[in-house]
Amino acid sequence: MGSPEAAARLFFALWPTERAAKALASMRDDASLVRAGRAMPTESLHCTLAFVGDQDAASLGRLMTVAAAVRGGSFDVRFDQLNYWPHNRIVWAGISAVPPALVQLASQLHAGLRSAGFGPLAPLTMPHITLLRHARPDGVLPEPDPAAWCCAEFVLACAAKKEASSSRYEVLARWPLAGGGE
Repeated sequence: MGSPEAAARLFFALWPTERAAKALASMRDDASLVRAGRAMPTESLHCTLAFVGDQDAASLGRLMTVAAAVRGGSFDVRFDQLNYWPHNRIVWAGISAVPPALVQLASQLHAGLRSAGFGPLAPLTMPHITLLRHARPDGVLPEPDPAAWCCAEFVLACAAKKEASSSRYEVLARWPLAGGGE
């Protein structure tokens, strides 16, 4: 497990398997042919469950306690849509059928974080993976080949030092989900 720097931007997320990350990168690359934008690095692709925001190292223990209390089983997820948010010019991969276990996992994390004094938290949103930032608004997005995996764990991650051209994230800790093979 790593350790965040002072006031690191922390979040809980689902991290795709290597195979799923490659499929998401292919989606991203296909979308960039028509929408052009700043591509998210393949190793940083993730689905945020709960954004905690800027926290100091002293908060890490409380976050670990919250995560350790979460109970849930592994589940299959399938990102099978490409979408565009014009208000922030983001192209994202979405899910046509959101697994109830994903919603339960995010809800447990949010409830635990609120009980532990973290907040206010951003509301739960449509599960998505940001693929392109600052994307052009014109052009029809292609029909993607899905990116699917069995979510056997969730992670606590932080935004690493921002590079000029992209966002990079570091996984600090992982928690298995029941039936996830750990």
